[in-house]
Amino acid sequence: MTAGDSPTIDILALGEALVDLISLERGASLDDVDSFKRYLGGAPINVAATAARLGRSSAVIARVGHDAFGRFIRSEVRRLQVEDTYLQVDAQRPTTLTFVASTIGTPDFLMVRGADAYLQATPEPNGIHATASLAQALARAKALHVSMNALSLEPSRSTAINAIKQAHAAGLVVSLDPNYRSRIGPDEATLHHLLRELCPLTTLVKPSLDDAIAIFGPGYSKTEYIKRFQEYGARRVLLTLGKDGVLVADGETHTALLAEQIEVADATGAGDAFTAGVLLALIEGLDLATAARLGQRVSAAKLRAVGHSALLPSWTMIRDGV
Repeated sequence: MTAGDSPTIDILALGEALVDLISLERGASLDDVDSFKRYLGGAPINVAATAARLGRSSAVIARVGHDAFGRFIRSEVRRLQVEDTYLQVDAQRPTTLTFVASTIGTPDFLMVRGADAYLQATPEPNGIHATASLAQALARAKALHVSMNALSLEPSRSTAINAIKQAHAAGLVVSLDPNYRSRIGPDEATLHHLLRELCPLTTLVKPSLDDAIAIFGPGYSKTEYIKRFQEYGARRVLLTLGKDGVLVADGETHTALLAEQIEVADATGAGDAFTAGVLLALIEGLDLATAARLGQRVSAAKLRAVGHSALLPSWTMIRDGV
């Protein structure tokens, strides 16, 4: 079957597919906890899973190990009805794991890197599972979403850069999540070089306030953080502020959107749910402020639902305000 014969993909998410090992006990740091439970993890996976739960099509380009954790990821991705055609399985390297201390604040974590950093544009001829290339995936996609983790190490970095360049040239909606943390990388000089190179190729850059502080340092106002991304060439920026909402910068105006005040059942992946809603709106041609409002509706629905399995409203219900 050729790319032209295949159904389109609303959101193609590229980056880390990993297992989050989240502590059963509450603790300010990993020093304070002993027991963990495994969960499907990775920001791109969360975006793709949200789109699928809204009844839209999504696929992931990622790399896992040929091990029990990799099999767990593949099983969960399929269960969530996210297409795994482009999910590569590495025969030599283990699946990437992240140990996370459960806390109501910013969690302490330790990422043990493995297969995710070795994502290839073209799977090995004798590789396990994935046989289709990045170019074939992009030919079917309406939007490409890339995480900063994918840009932290080679060869995944070159794969992600090429994906963004190809998607931009093809006129896709291109989204970059600059979820940078120094302990993951890249180094500071490489980070800023990458942002200068890639921001002009994006449709949307969506940092959280924590991301912006990690990249540019503390002490700036929210609008100054947005300006820094714009100076790097980002045309449209959504700065998410958690319970305080989101700042929308479309290149001409800044608009503050307050968050809906709700009772939170599960905050995990709420920012990625927001991104999924924004991207689904943008591929329909809606303006950035409207897209951000719809993203907030999706995020609110996710905050009310526990885990990846709980039902979400359909995208049509979200878009039409039902």
